[in-house]
Amino acid sequence: MPKKRELRVYDIATDAWTTRPVPGTVFIQSYVDPIVIDNKIMYIDAVNSEMGAANEASKIMIYDTKTDTWSKSIGNALERPIAAVITSGVYAPQKIYALNSDNIQTYDFESNTWTKAISTPTNRLSCGAALVDDILYIIGGATYNGTWYLSGLTPVELTATNEQYVPIGYLNALPHVTTQSLVVAILGITIVTVTTGVVFYFKKEKSWNDKI
Repeated sequence: MPKKRELRVYDIATDAWTTRPVPGTVFIQSYVDPIVIDNKIMYIDAVNSEMGAANEASKIMIYDTKTDTWSKSIGNALERPIAAVITSGVYAPQKIYALNSDNIQTYDFESNTWTKAISTPTNRLSCGAALVDDILYIIGGATYNGTWYLSGLTPVELTATNEQYVPIGYLNALPHVTTQSLVVAILGITIVTVTTGVVFYFKKEKSWNDKI
């Protein structure tokens, strides 16, 4: 008997589980955690079985939680990723960052294209990935010498090495201030300055009038 394909949904308000059917055309690799943007769940390492796994490797399968529908991106990742994160768009432009064994790839939503951002200092497998203020951290995993994929003979070693990647376009000068909050702050200071000047002017006028 084939396994039933379904997506399980937990409702915090009702403390209850429900299920949603998953179409037979959707295939998702379980070892790559999904990422979330707005009301959509994105599975980076996914294939569409109608087209065949070889032709569809590393498509982005997208589940819309509001419409309960699935869709698929057009662009293919350059390599199959081992982890993925998405920047918020607050401190760095909003993009998907997919980690591979020795590099980071980025997915641009506007152009629907993948590009190689940078090679990573450490070749590794089974690592963790996290974002803090849109800065990417690569955590732990297992290292290898670069031939492990091809031969399968090279042993791997666990590593406690953590590495940091600052995305292109990151607000280095103002790491904790967004453009919007900066404008609001400048506007607030301007209002306070003008208000103070007006109050001071009228007080001065009243003082002169009292003397006269």
